Amino acid sequence: MAKLNNTTIGNNVYSALKLTLYKHVANNYEKLNNLEEKLLKIQDFYTAGDLSKEEYQKAKIRYQNLINELREKEKHLEKKEEFFQLYKNGLKGI
Repeated sequence: MAKLNNTTIGNNVYSALKLTLYKHVANNYEKLNNLEEKLLKIQDFYTAGDLSKEEYQKAKIRYQNLINELREKEKHLEKKEEFFQLYKNGLKGI
């Protein structure tokens, strides 16, 4: 059985955390893309006369709020990524 040292364990933890982070980023990106597509669709419906101005504005506000929430989440994930990089750099010193 291979002997594990602190650096190996730390690198394994870092890799697992980074993989989880990237999954969240990819998931956020997909959700953001879908919401932006929906926003474009409601604009098309509105310009075609299929939505009233009131319906359009309500839907636009709802989608824009969700988009803004995801962008905030993205910023939070970027900060986590910076933290993980600091963690990895700290492991190099062990």
